[in-house]
Amino acid sequence: MSLLEKATSGKKSTLEPLEARTSLFARALASSRGERAGQRGLATIEDAQAIADSIAALPSSTDSMIALWGICSSRLPLAAISLFLPCDDFLSLGARSGFPAGSSDSIPVSIVPSSEKNGQPLDNEAKALLAPLLGVPLGLSLRATSLRSDTGLLGLWVYHDPALEEASEEAMDELAGILSSPSAKILGFSLESPPPDPAERLLVASKRFSSVSVARFDLDSLLDSDKLPSGIEREAVRSAFLASCRKILSSSEAVFACGVSSVICALGSSSDADLALFQFSKTLRRILPFLANLPFPAGRALKLDPASVGAAEELARFISA
Repeated sequence: MSLLEKATSGKKSTLEPLEARTSLFARALASSRGERAGQRGLATIEDAQAIADSIAALPSSTDSMIALWGICSSRLPLAAISLFLPCDDFLSLGARSGFPAGSSDSIPVSIVPSSEKNGQPLDNEAKALLAPLLGVPLGLSLRATSLRSDTGLLGLWVYHDPALEEASEEAMDELAGILSSPSAKILGFSLESPPPDPAERLLVASKRFSSVSVARFDLDSLLDSDKLPSGIEREAVRSAFLASCRKILSSSEAVFACGVSSVICALGSSSDADLALFQFSKTLRRILPFLANLPFPAGRALKLDPASVGAAEELARFISA
């Protein structure tokens, strides 16, 4: 069975009818075409160098993908753009602008174009998988550009604009170049969901210490900030924060997502849990560029003896409080 057959024979979505959702998108595109009347559209990207310079100025850090999204989604002249991020062995929607809400399914990595095919229209099989996720009709022209580094695939840009159909080859190459250019510098991250037993898993990771400082970060103030780049999914922000924590601790077994908007981690052995939290937060601030003008997530600390009889219950209360 082909990818197209699999996509069209899948289970029925619980979302409102596709026609109802895409009619809004069609009206938005019509408005966009009206605004572009008499303009050159994408014949050139007037501030291409300025956009490229802004991307080049991003610091090398795990969450720069979010800052990259903020630049590209707000400054590129596209009617709709989205960014898919790794999620286990698939890709899931990490951010979107201009596309209606779609399903929350994932897509196989096999649809990602090679670097040589960046910016080209996607074929029918790829569109059959992507259209329901983006809430658009199957007949809509979608283009994609892969974002790669020496370590592998960082993400996939999927975008649409009526002017792309008449744009010059030079402009198309320029657009694809901007979207793929930072791949050698920016570190990627994967979208992650909370495990079913974060307290138990963190306790297991903590047992190599005689005592451990545990931290819990509440991301609500960050996730609800109007200064966060528009269109970012909450899971992407949480995953970026989680990945940055792991970068500092150099261990994937001591940091977990917890609930919708929390991250918990074992900071290691320390006589003062609050001091360990302060030092850890200070380091996080240095490597999180998108937090520069945003409220830093509030953190709480707990001193824990992992070998004590009531350690599991104490940790569970701390996480749920």
